[in-house]
Amino acid sequence: MGVESTFGTAATTLTPVRATDFRLTGDNNVIFLETIDSHAPYDAVMGTYIVRDSFTMLAVQGQIDMLLEAVFGSKTDTTTSYKYTLDAPKSLTVEVGDEHGDAYKLIGTLITRAEFTFDVRDVVKVSGDYIAKTMEAVTHSYSEATATKPYICWNTTVNVGGSSLKAKEFTMSIERGIRDDSYVLGSRFLDAVEYGVANISGRCTLIGSEIDEFRRAVFGSTSATSPVNEPVAADLEIVAKTPDDAYTMTIDVSNAAVYTRGSKTISGSDPVSKTFEWRAVGDEIYIDVTY
Repeated sequence: MGVESTFGTAATTLTPVRATDFRLTGDNNVIFLETIDSHAPYDAVMGTYIVRDSFTMLAVQGQIDMLLEAVFGSKTDTTTSYKYTLDAPKSLTVEVGDEHGDAYKLIGTLITRAEFTFDVRDVVKVSGDYIAKTMEAVTHSYSEATATKPYICWNTTVNVGGSSLKAKEFTMSIERGIRDDSYVLGSRFLDAVEYGVANISGRCTLIGSEIDEFRRAVFGSTSATSPVNEPVAADLEIVAKTPDDAYTMTIDVSNAAVYTRGSKTISGSDPVSKTFEWRAVGDEIYIDVTY
């Protein structure tokens, strides 16, 4: 995987990444010619072309960097870490092969949705969907990804206003509103990167004793005992580390996480669980990855 300097121009340097699932579909959008004088189409022509599908990868330092740069758009070196902030999304070149020697290079790859999953029983993972301008069959040369361990969820904290929550699961989804119909006359392939308003949202599952953030979700404020008219945004932060504390990934949604709903489950002898959903407002959200 590598970040393209220009949409649709293949990156020259590709870095191996550790994926757990990758799916690929090339769609010719074939146009079948149907007329009133025939019981079936009398012919077919090629339509616009697109590659699309989904992926899941481990969140490993040095391997998710390219994905973060493509999704957020801006990457800044702070001398101790890379900071990713919202700007125009970028495209990737992705090469994928299998044990049969069947390999393809996807060019002009755009991440339409990326979701980080923090589950207490697992490592941190990133899944999502993509589209690509085109692809070509290539001779694949296998290179093993670095042996760096992924961020681990038992070494992850969810903080609100500087205080940690007792959370069982946390997700963050990033959608940049990337359009899949950016075609122009004279070409079968996507012409440019067109995108809309970013939707950065997620959900968090808490243990039953967490009361304040659940009230923020159902009422709008941690101090409220009934619904309020103006939501009080949360200062939300997720800090994930590798098992040896060597690397840290910080997701910062400073005073910008608006809780949209909350739900509570009381079932038999099972522990009480509470869930809130949130969405970020403003452009201040960022991800910081140490190196």
